Amino acid sequence: DNPEIFRILLPGFLPKMIDKEGRTTLMIACLYSRPEIVRMLLDVEACGSSICDNEGRTPVMVCLELNRVDVLKVFMDKHHTQNKKPF
Repeated sequence: DNPEIFRILLPGFLPKMIDKEGRTTLMIACLYSRPEIVRMLLDVEACGSSICDNEGRTPVMVCLELNRVDVLKVFMDKHHTQNKKPF
């Protein structure tokens, strides 16, 4: 992890941070449509890709709700790279 990169790209958040609303840094990056940060966070072990916020939403659910297609593509690319097969 390089905390300085995250401080610059997403001020106030570190890779494994969770805010008072239960949102991980990954979820914040999804909310603000920051695919480059999502890509970096998905490479960080335990970045919280399956953690739900206080409303029960995962980062992918947030992307779907807000139509963050660019960020969803990052999740799909990561899944494909790891599993070598489509969803």
